[in-house]
Amino acid sequence: TFDELKYIQAASRELSPQGNFFKVENRIAGDPTYNDALPGSPGGMYDNIGYDQSEESASVRLLAEFTTLTGEPRYRDFLHDKHRGAFYQHLSLPHKFRRIDTDTYAYKAGAEPHQMVQVWNTRSSMGVTQPNVQTVALLHHLYEDPRIQHYVNHGVQFEQRGHAYDGIYWDLIYRDDEAPESPPAENPTAAYFSGPGLVSMREDWGNDACFALLLAGEGISRRYEDSNSFILHRKTHIIPHAGARIRFNVDNARHHWYHIRSASKNTIFVYDPEECFDVLPDATTGPLHCGTPLVDSDNLGGQLFETPTSQKNGVYSTGGVGESTRRFGEDPDGLFERANITKFEHVAEDYTYCVGDATHSYTRKIEYFEREFLYLRPDVFVVFDRVKSIDPGLKKVWRVHTVDRPVPQAPVADTNLGMRAHTDARRTLIETRQTVTYVDSLLPRNNRIVVRGGDTVLCTGRPLRPGVDIGEGKVLETDIPRWLEIFAVGKDVRGSLTLHGDAEEGNATSETIEFTGSTMDEVVSRPTSLTAASLTDTTQHWQPDQWKGFMVKIWTAPAVHARISGNSEDTLFGDFPSGSAWQYMIYRDLANSYKHWKTIRRITTSDMDVDNLTISVPHYFDTPDAKGNLTSFAPHTDYRHDGYRRNKDLGRYTLDIQATEPRLLDNFLNVITPRDPGEPRPSVELVRCRDEEASGVLVDGVLAV
Repeated sequence: TFDELKYIQAASRELSPQGNFFKVENRIAGDPTYNDALPGSPGGMYDNIGYDQSEESASVRLLAEFTTLTGEPRYRDFLHDKHRGAFYQHLSLPHKFRRIDTDTYAYKAGAEPHQMVQVWNTRSSMGVTQPNVQTVALLHHLYEDPRIQHYVNHGVQFEQRGHAYDGIYWDLIYRDDEAPESPPAENPTAAYFSGPGLVSMREDWGNDACFALLLAGEGISRRYEDSNSFILHRKTHIIPHAGARIRFNVDNARHHWYHIRSASKNTIFVYDPEECFDVLPDATTGPLHCGTPLVDSDNLGGQLFETPTSQKNGVYSTGGVGESTRRFGEDPDGLFERANITKFEHVAEDYTYCVGDATHSYTRKIEYFEREFLYLRPDVFVVFDRVKSIDPGLKKVWRVHTVDRPVPQAPVADTNLGMRAHTDARRTLIETRQTVTYVDSLLPRNNRIVVRGGDTVLCTGRPLRPGVDIGEGKVLETDIPRWLEIFAVGKDVRGSLTLHGDAEEGNATSETIEFTGSTMDEVVSRPTSLTAASLTDTTQHWQPDQWKGFMVKIWTAPAVHARISGNSEDTLFGDFPSGSAWQYMIYRDLANSYKHWKTIRRITTSDMDVDNLTISVPHYFDTPDAKGNLTSFAPHTDYRHDGYRRNKDLGRYTLDIQATEPRLLDNFLNVITPRDPGEPRPSVELVRCRDEEASGVLVDGVLAV
């Protein structure tokens, strides 16, 4: 039987200042008792906005229940729930929004939900636009926060959903339609949340604004290794954290492992080939090389793991492999200090300046790592890093992940599949239709820049049908064993084909791959006009013949599938039905291999009729270890096991910058400027002292020292 008194007594202990729940809830929202960071604004989250909006939102119900049963207003001292409104408003992305012009499912006219920035992307978190809908009325009832009232009025509405009574009792009991609200635009354009160690900054509260996030703090549970990382957006994703939580087969699990590692973040890497897990029982960092040696596949030059290590090379498990060890502190819920924001200064409409110290996120291979992050409004970001290692021979790398291809403005010094290296490149361009981003790399003075990513086509334009094989020498050999993306266009693309050759799983092996109707959908949009020979969509800006040989599905009555013979900037050409259509989709039929191929010697089929078979490999998440071994962390794109298709917003390229000759102290100075296409590029000049050390940078006439 349920013992009400014991329940209330247990809750009373946990909701008191001595309770672990009280300590943890307040630690992640700014209580300095277990946090030596610079004091900042209250508000925060444990690990991920998706969890914060779902199961971690239930804390306010416990607080309300206890108050109702006892009359004790313990909720007043709980910072996490009290300041959710401000935290969510500051983490909203300017460009990821939906404007609701008329009443629709879940929303009333006038709403404009914005997605949240993705610190750790569970993919379910990508749909979060507000605190949990079943808590906002209650949160406002308890705390009378006008920022939460904004979500009550303009967030998801129970009566607009298909099942209006699913949770509407929260509104019936607690909603106050007359309460004042505070929309996001009434916030300052920057905020520092000391609990999780996040600094959010934006140009203004418009939808085209620059937005950046600097991270230097701790999370409880699943925040993972992101010390001194940053994220940058302007009208589109520019520099995200790479990847997402994708699971349920071996390659997907490997990608999930990668996504929670610092390898997927935008921070500094220091490569020690002999690195060990140098963590003492109290979670502090011990002497260099005092711990268990890392296997090569665990040693990616990054930060100390927050999950168990592996004792078997090439096995990637977030739960560890073998007699693995993990870091676990003495503070609430095993929390330990990893990084801090040590300086924060914000001058409205002028600049935001912050400094992150990530020294304790690494082994003692480094003496310190300090990142200065200066945002000069409207669109200049100065990133200055000081990294001192214990050995001048340890390679240090400044890394960012980008959605679109970075193009260094210097000759190519070295190439391989999915890789280009450049020497002494001073400027790198990242061009999209919405934004051109300039990356000016001023320090180190002599650098090597490596760009990895994109796709390598191993063969294309090859017919395949019974009696017409694809023979030896027709498919390029891969650099390392990889799973393959296979696209088929033709008269009959249902059936199977068989690959023959050498793979990681064995030489002289084969794999039969089924084509079951899965497609890679590249563009889904509404046509402006449709004729028998052309389909025009004036919202597009395609490259000439970008879609030649692809298929298009046109939603007429009935829907029609046709092959694309070519395209211009906004028009597809082919044999189409004339008239009107409400939608079209550019696609190819798709399958993946599950063996990891090195050499394809022959491809056969007994039941397909393919005019154009294309085989390619994605390099989106290629990463070297401390000994130079390359690993692909690409997840499968056939959405068989976790519904994943290519998502450009998760990143497709990696930009690495390193000193040609590393020293004990290496300084990295990069100026990042996202602007509209056609706007003048920034004037950037390094300012030096007599001793040849950097003292500042001059950007468009503004001196930053």
